[in-house]
Amino acid sequence: MRKKILAIALATTMAFSTAVVAVPANKNVAEAAVGDATVKDLDIGDAFTANTGDEDVSGNFQLVYKFTNKSVGTNNWDNYIVEIFDGAGQYISTRADNFGWFAGTWVDDGSTMEWGDGAADWSTYLEVMKDASVTVTVKRVGSKITITNNIVSNADSSKSYKFVANCNVPNAADALKVHITGEKVGLSGITTEYKKVSASNKSNSSSSSKKKSMSVKKVTAKAGTKVVKGSVSVAKAKVKVTVGKDKAKTAKVSGKNFTLKVSSKLKKNTKITVKVTKSGYKTVTKTVKVK
Repeated sequence: MRKKILAIALATTMAFSTAVVAVPANKNVAEAAVGDATVKDLDIGDAFTANTGDEDVSGNFQLVYKFTNKSVGTNNWDNYIVEIFDGAGQYISTRADNFGWFAGTWVDDGSTMEWGDGAADWSTYLEVMKDASVTVTVKRVGSKITITNNIVSNADSSKSYKFVANCNVPNAADALKVHITGEKVGLSGITTEYKKVSASNKSNSSSSSKKKSMSVKKVTAKAGTKVVKGSVSVAKAKVKVTVGKDKAKTAKVSGKNFTLKVSSKLKKNTKITVKVTKSGYKTVTKTVKVK
């Protein structure tokens, strides 16, 4: 599968509710229909082979999905995936294991994606995702798109996770689409809640805004070689590199430069995702293709 990026947090068990669509008298027909396209139950085999249905949204909005996630796979990514896209090749994909990426022109047009910390215990995470209550909140205010994920074990409500992807997409169209997809997972009891929001609402978390910014300056990945290398804007950061469908691997870092040696030769157009983390800094990712 495309390796398209959970800090443990105390949370109470999240109960499911019936679908609620806010339809004030001054809203147009298109807005009133948000939520109608979403199916209630969905079984997904191979990655991205099925989704909940495209919901058309525009302007500043908040769309909340609630559902039960039952993973039937063995990998971190064998769970739900949230996608926001324009229908013309540009999209954001974020996975349930705190990982994500851009596609189309959003890859290199200055769009950014920032994440919180990863799961403290992946074995516990995998157990939780076999039967978990999930609330996903997708909010857009201007160029800021925030995907907030709350996950609670149905077997043990003391085991819960919350993580946020803060995206800045300056060239996103006014009209967008949203759906939930995934890999080797069953989604059930899916409901939606939709509302328009004002431009005064802040989509970035306050904790994220207090952190310093950093960036991936360069990534080099040439076909026929076995090395991915590059540089970041700060020294001694932690760099993880995902090559195609392989699991993310930790690169060797020297100052601001990083190097990852892979076992087989890189193939042209293979997707490379670089995720950089450092205490006190906002997590950043960059996606490129092997040239």
